[in-house]
Amino acid sequence: MSQNNRVQHQNQFLVCDSTFEPTPPVGFSHAEFTDELDVYHSETLPVFQASDGDN
Repeated sequence: MSQNNRVQHQNQFLVCDSTFEPTPPVGFSHAEFTDELDVYHSETLPVFQASDGDN
């Protein structure tokens, strides 16, 4: 049986309070969304951050 090296949780993301420091699944990247929220996302999921002033 061959080993599957693909990301197990493709196209998924986690949004967490910035004080919470989870151990994200293998193949996930971290992005600070705001001072209070962090986003962990699958590297196969396209993620873009846009803002309008303070929003």
